[in-house]
Amino acid sequence: MAEEHTDQEHFQPIPSPYDVRIQEADLYITHGLYDEAASAYESLLEDIEKGDLDSKEKNRLILLVQEKLNKALDKSSSGEVESPAPSTPSKNEEIDPVRLFNQGLALKDVDLYEEAIAEFERAMQAGYSKYEVYEQCAECALALDEKTRALKYLEEILGLEKLEDSERERVMLMAAELSEDEGDYQRAFEYLSQIGLKHPEKFSEIEDRVNRVREKLKSDHLEKLQRFIDIGDIVQCRVLLEILAKELDATKEELTPYCEKLGFPVSDIFVDIGVQDSGSGDLESVSRESELSHKKKSSVEAVKKLGLPDVDARISRKESKTGKEQPEISDPSLLGKILTTINIDRLPPLLKRKKKKEYQVHGFVGEGSTCLALNVKDQESGKTYVAQSLISASEKITKNIEFYVKWATLISNMGCKQVAKVIDIAVLDDRPFLIMEHLGPSLESVLEEKDALPVDTVLAIAHNILKAVAYCHTHLGLDGEKHKVYHLDLRPSRILFDPKKKERQKIINQGLWTLVAGDVTAALSYGLFDCPPSLLAYKAPEQFQPELLLKLHRPPVCTDIYALGVIIYEMLTGCTPFVGPTYDDYMTQHLSRYPIPPKVLVSSIPEDLDAIVLKCLRKKPMERWRSVTELELALEKVKI
Repeated sequence: MAEEHTDQEHFQPIPSPYDVRIQEADLYITHGLYDEAASAYESLLEDIEKGDLDSKEKNRLILLVQEKLNKALDKSSSGEVESPAPSTPSKNEEIDPVRLFNQGLALKDVDLYEEAIAEFERAMQAGYSKYEVYEQCAECALALDEKTRALKYLEEILGLEKLEDSERERVMLMAAELSEDEGDYQRAFEYLSQIGLKHPEKFSEIEDRVNRVREKLKSDHLEKLQRFIDIGDIVQCRVLLEILAKELDATKEELTPYCEKLGFPVSDIFVDIGVQDSGSGDLESVSRESELSHKKKSSVEAVKKLGLPDVDARISRKESKTGKEQPEISDPSLLGKILTTINIDRLPPLLKRKKKKEYQVHGFVGEGSTCLALNVKDQESGKTYVAQSLISASEKITKNIEFYVKWATLISNMGCKQVAKVIDIAVLDDRPFLIMEHLGPSLESVLEEKDALPVDTVLAIAHNILKAVAYCHTHLGLDGEKHKVYHLDLRPSRILFDPKKKERQKIINQGLWTLVAGDVTAALSYGLFDCPPSLLAYKAPEQFQPELLLKLHRPPVCTDIYALGVIIYEMLTGCTPFVGPTYDDYMTQHLSRYPIPPKVLVSSIPEDLDAIVLKCLRKKPMERWRSVTELELALEKVKI
């Protein structure tokens, strides 16, 4: 029961939900995340305008939030970086969190749910148990009939460290039920799938729910299929047909009418996905087999019946790289040739030098789907560098010196230790090259030799990669201007080890596709059809369907976060979340399938790290981590 108070001074004023949200947005400012803060203030202004408030309170909140929004926008446009506020005792530190929590319970008992949520959140800020706070807030949200809000609180619980398996299972079941009630059958299916993967022995207990959600998901997909048929989108029709046949147990009889409308036999679908028409799934046979087999096999069977990729179907990196970048050089005659630097006046300011230089080709680094890289030696100093040139962009760009000047300007403005440096621009037979610092092997070559990396090694490498990407997203360039650079092509071959400091890794080619394509919007899906299939493993869903992101009017921070999730997943397990021989295979998997949790493949992976990676790989961009900084902070809390 709530503690009884008779003295008025014992009561602290209860902040409104708007004040709580203002405090949350202010936290972005203290971390220098001005774009995120501005977005939060804009959303808050809209809600205040719609809110049922008296005019005096509404005007107060509007003036307050508008002032904060203007400051955030000013700092964002000026490139100002604000240091975190000094640690000073806050009012919450002087307040008893237990008393605040009890006040929340008292408010909840008298049906003041909004006020109760605000009090619970104050208790959490003062140090009260996050688990209990989120649980009570979820109950209040359900009492307000705000199921989406309740679901968010449940997801916060699932993201907590050291959550007991029984509690995780209970919360997942609640989340699955709420998702189903809200009509989000894909999310409900995901939660039930995770329960089946982690606890195969309990699969029979959720069998009816799985079947019910699968049927609703099937019906939902059939409606989408009809809409795509009506507008003539054949590619999306094929994707949905394959999902229905392979993952949702749709029969030939169910799919025949749709295939007839599209003008091809239904057997083509079943041949393409390599499965037989099996009618409805026989879940009982799974239970019988699991009783007679090893625990791992029971997990494999559960995965199959839940419509997820088969654990045993995963293949090694070497086997999957049938379309990998080739190490052979198409023009061996380059060996021994001399590159000469371009006119000094055309160089970017930060690359200015006093005299002309020459670099001799003395070896090959590699030739990939986008770039040619050569080992070159400075004829005067004898120092070794790498010369890099585009090979697959248009002829107009590939041999355009002005483009290379622009490319070099972008990279030379970056003063981050985890970003490879550009030294010069040189030309060989009218073909420009960037002269860059010489680095060691790529993460790709390391993963070729090892099935998986130890967790502590993964976290160390991830820390360096995240530092580089976060810097690119929000850095203040050496030219004094703020640059927002998105990689959009992150993969292990773009991450190189520093030979001078082997515990450091550096990224290359950041922002390249934005320069080639002309803008960030066009860069999202630039070159996807010409990309070797294996490289599609690192692409995000919105790169196959840009409208997933464009309609949100947000920069593609989340696209790089998805690629980071794939890379961390691969370092932990030795394989990428999705593998396939064709563009359509990868598109289908990225858009509609959920990856096997890393912990299912490697049991020693910490539970919280498993959850962090899966959040990176969410299908909806806005459900991933909000920023690379937020992801980095989450990884720092992982306990090995």
